[in-house]
Amino acid sequence: MQPRWFWGGFLIIGAGLLITNQLGLLAISVNLFTLFLTLVLAGFLIKGLRYLDFFSIIMSLVFLAVIYARPLGITALTPWTMIVAGLLLSFGLTLIFPRRWQHWARGHSYYHHHHRQFHDDHTDQATINDDIAAINVSMTSSIRYLHSANLSAANITVAMGGVKVYFDDVQLQDNQATIKLDVSLGSAELYIPQNWQVKSDLDVSLANFDDGKPDVGTAGPVLYLTGGVSLGSITIIYI
Repeated sequence: MQPRWFWGGFLIIGAGLLITNQLGLLAISVNLFTLFLTLVLAGFLIKGLRYLDFFSIIMSLVFLAVIYARPLGITALTPWTMIVAGLLLSFGLTLIFPRRWQHWARGHSYYHHHHRQFHDDHTDQATINDDIAAINVSMTSSIRYLHSANLSAANITVAMGGVKVYFDDVQLQDNQATIKLDVSLGSAELYIPQNWQVKSDLDVSLANFDDGKPDVGTAGPVLYLTGGVSLGSITIIYI
């Protein structure tokens, strides 16, 4: 199911729940903001289950538990206790299970694109030929292919959505470029050549940053990551 149908369906369901709540037909009374957060978190939970993303699964459940602590009878647990416990659990599972297990679906998708040209026609795809790339994604799932012989910078903004950015058809200006990321309630996956380096100065808040592999001092082009991510994830995938 494509994100626009997925999120659109959630919004329609939200409208129905809001009306039934106002009519007093729901067992639990919720306001509009709580209902909106519930739908968003439920969406990320389903996406996390689909891609075996421990962070999305656990943190979605944690925030749902925070919102509905009183009906669930867990008010003895403070929100910060649940959040910290959720972070520890998600990062613990991420360390225990190999990265290739979590990224199987992503790698499978990449294989199909480059070897079989298999992508849903409804996926938002575009090629960007600018030396300073600008990518803005909101409430959808997008794929961006960068094509430049002199890329110097890129600005990537994601809100309640996901983006995959491919750098395999790019030459960096003076062998370096600065990528500014602003990811909130979403995910960004950067597909870069094996010989590149990544230097991160990201501000990570209740989120996950996966650099793909440790820095081994490769003397290749360098991507400098700046900006930040909150309630989401940024993943580096080497191809």
